[in-house]
Amino acid sequence: MKPPTERQCQALFDSYNRRFFGGRLPAYRVLLSGRFGTGMHGMCRRKEREIRLGTELRGAELRKRLIHEMAHAAANIGHGKLWKDEMHRLRRLGATREDPDAYGDPAQMVSRSKSRRASSTARARKRICPGVPRVHRSDTSIG
Repeated sequence: MKPPTERQCQALFDSYNRRFFGGRLPAYRVLLSGRFGTGMHGMCRRKEREIRLGTELRGAELRKRLIHEMAHAAANIGHGKLWKDEMHRLRRLGATREDPDAYGDPAQMVSRSKSRRASSTARARKRICPGVPRVHRSDTSIG
């Protein structure tokens, strides 16, 4: 399947905005980005009013990802209650079959993410600076 152009993705955004959001979403630029490496990824940057879609996306996967990111534009940044409510609304309208509840509790996801980051940082520190004691923030204050 031939890769979509940014112009085609922008036209799809405009069409979905009219059809599923009543034209209420502000204007967003839809860009294709290889920043994600391989895979089926996207990102909504609300402040910049951009939606970035992975260059690997095609057909139904591209449409699914665009709706997912448009739900972020309409609701919030994470996969919390507002976003899930918006995805359920879109699902009832037939815009997507994606199950927003598959994303789990955002509070638990943040907690797991922080603990993974902390442990990977500690492992990296041990590899880079073995034997060097860790400096705590409280130890760095100037008094």
